[in-house]
Amino acid sequence: MSYMLETPKASCTFWTLTDILINYKYERENHEDETMGNQQERFNLELAWLAGIIEGEGWISLTMVSSEKRNKSKLPAFRPLIGVTNTDLLMIEKIEEIFKLLGLKFRKQIRLSGLGSDGIFRKTRIELSVFSRQYITKLANLILPYMHGEKKNRINKLFDFYKVRDSKPKAGINSKYGPEEFAIYKDLYGYKGNRTSRLKILNDYTLNTMKIGDDIV
Repeated sequence: MSYMLETPKASCTFWTLTDILINYKYERENHEDETMGNQQERFNLELAWLAGIIEGEGWISLTMVSSEKRNKSKLPAFRPLIGVTNTDLLMIEKIEEIFKLLGLKFRKQIRLSGLGSDGIFRKTRIELSVFSRQYITKLANLILPYMHGEKKNRINKLFDFYKVRDSKPKAGINSKYGPEEFAIYKDLYGYKGNRTSRLKILNDYTLNTMKIGDDIV
């Protein structure tokens, strides 16, 4: 007795392979979408965490500096900043990691541990601060949706400050800081009257400053 082997149907084999490839492509795209979704979710969580830290441990303010003119005369000027300081070095490292991930340029000040003028020993404190308008705007826009307290209002006042500056020419007598900027500065000055005590505490430390990235502009 002889047996005849059945010839496989080419069309069935083709469509089976095609189905496998389509399913593989579909599963891969879904996996990629899921991966991207997870990454975005983690990124949002990082921003929410950072916003919470800045609300609790940071500050958003204007600092007054001197602007020297060509004739050597000095006029008051203002520099917005967003910063955070803490003795929890792991927390600071995490903030620094997020700043770098966001492409921010910032200043890092290390105030070494030691005995303060009040006789109290203080741990090493690290301060991270963003000065440049470009990076302040970027940081503020990213964390603003996650903020709910007074710091949210302070960020909006920084934006008001930028709007006032944008409404003025870049040079000439009309470019000077006027009553509107001084009013915003008064609102943002320090920590509602606690600026002196904060500076006194920080001045008790040995200061070591470094800039992360290019020079602050």
